[in-house]
Amino acid sequence: KSILPDEVQGVSKITGYRGRGKSYFASQMENPSLTAFMDFEKKGEGINAQIKFGLYCPVTEKASGGGVSIWDTFMREVDSIKQDQFTHAIIDNTAPLEMAMRAEAVRNADVYAKAYGMDAGNIRMNRYGGQSGMVNYLISDKVCNPLWAKGVRLVTAISHIKPRWSGGVQVPNSYNIKGADRWDELSILTLIIIPGDHPPAPSALVMKEQLGAIEWDEKKG
Repeated sequence: KSILPDEVQGVSKITGYRGRGKSYFASQMENPSLTAFMDFEKKGEGINAQIKFGLYCPVTEKASGGGVSIWDTFMREVDSIKQDQFTHAIIDNTAPLEMAMRAEAVRNADVYAKAYGMDAGNIRMNRYGGQSGMVNYLISDKVCNPLWAKGVRLVTAISHIKPRWSGGVQVPNSYNIKGADRWDELSILTLIIIPGDHPPAPSALVMKEQLGAIEWDEKKG
């Protein structure tokens, strides 16, 4: 049985420094048997040994090489998911996947340029943000949309952060979140995991939240 609230649908982004418990937090957002864990660092193997995800895939380990091999392996795993098999998909972490997306964009630059009205040369040479733009399109059209179409309600993207500096001083509680813009644009809940006062209960800075309760009152209009 799913434990995801009905309103938690779309994309969530979990970020923070290394070792703060991002993967552990994400793994507890849904019934593990309904969760597909796409692991790009193999660090989810220990979590899977404990709670047994419905699907655990060490993508980079299964790929025969970097770049397009990672992309092809990931796409095969997504294609193999059965309809309504999972409600939650975790991508941990997004950096290797985005690197693979850039390689895929170059490999099929002519196809994508025609499909998205872009210049193939700009994609290949990464001029004017050609590859960054393609990564954003691929996140929506090749990752999230296919997963949602198969019944996945929530895609959780895990990424890292780095501190933000101004005038040679680190700005408190302000961070640069790594990764493509599209994850943030799609996100209904973006959290920066921080050390908590009551471990193992997690603590986080809420950077974006679109989970407000809405109710229509027919009588009051």
